Amino acid sequence: MKSSFLLVILPVIIGGLLFANSALTDLVYDSSKSYSAGDAVIPSSSDFTLYTAKITVPAGSNGPPHSTYWQTTEDNSTQLQSTYSSTVSTPPSSANINTSEIAGLSTPPATGTTTPSAQILGISIRGGVFGSVMSGSLTLGGTSEAKNVLFRVKGPSMNFGGSKLANPTIKALSKASGSWQTLFEANDFGDHSSAASYSDRGTGNALEPIAVIAATPGTFSCQMNAEDGGTGNANMEIKGFEDENSSTYFQGISMRGYIGDYPMSGSLTIVGTGSVDVMFRVKGPSMNFGGEKLADPKIKLLQKVNGTWTTLVDSSSFGDHSSSTTYADRATGNSLEPMVVLSLQAGTYSCQASSDVDGGKGNANMEIKLVE
Repeated sequence: MKSSFLLVILPVIIGGLLFANSALTDLVYDSSKSYSAGDAVIPSSSDFTLYTAKITVPAGSNGPPHSTYWQTTEDNSTQLQSTYSSTVSTPPSSANINTSEIAGLSTPPATGTTTPSAQILGISIRGGVFGSVMSGSLTLGGTSEAKNVLFRVKGPSMNFGGSKLANPTIKALSKASGSWQTLFEANDFGDHSSAASYSDRGTGNALEPIAVIAATPGTFSCQMNAEDGGTGNANMEIKGFEDENSSTYFQGISMRGYIGDYPMSGSLTIVGTGSVDVMFRVKGPSMNFGGEKLADPKIKLLQKVNGTWTTLVDSSSFGDHSSSTTYADRATGNSLEPMVVLSLQAGTYSCQASSDVDGGKGNANMEIKLVE
């Protein structure tokens, strides 16, 4: 297809961003410079967490994560959610856990053989854990070269006004010969052997686990739950490393979580040259899932330009967007479930899934995939 790409994600717009390799140095915080509100930086060439200035930042020792001046992409998403109620209601207790259902993985796409010139560096999605685990899938394309992938979960450390998952856990699995095999389970920071080597990637909260694994092309699942049986919103981040040159790349990510008074929110950053076609799709009623399903989902896509979020698409049902005709084969078959394909250039994007009906609640699956 066109040129290539890398994806990243964010927690309340859910968390991450894709940075063009050639521009990475320009994003590193420079203490000799002052910054204006909305300017974006990363702390260093080894820490690609994106921060934006909340106010004018004078030159000096005022770099991120200085909370007076800076907020992460996670914090930015909180601002975008300001129109929503600050109280997250508790869904019906009948919403059961269905561990056999892995969101978006019924037919894993074939792995590619050509590495895109622009790729998904990472992605993060914030959703609710209320009676059912937050479950996601990751597909890596390429040949056979390993790629280091960071899995990280945030709950109590999120800058978020709603109910937060106090003690999150993460479990990752890989699919081999048609069977799912557990790669790791981590309840707290330090549970996985990689934590010591990547301690700079930790959130600073000992209850929030991280793990870094060397993954080759294939299909993976990641599940987020509460160690103590609690409920609340949490953010799952899956990221590559900006200084790594691997032919293996992110083909797509999907995540299923509970949507209550807050939407499911994610972020995507694209780096590289040219453009790439990306599909955004939300499933609700068509999911093969035993818990409560969002009956009428909608999706909203935004792009950040010069520090300001601009809406690209608002879609409530299949057919709302012009791309639905060209990519009709990508539809779920349920007219209430929107699907949008956009040709995107390097930049920062946000996607939000919510109910098209006032007060609608339930689980939904958000999918972000390269169209290859």
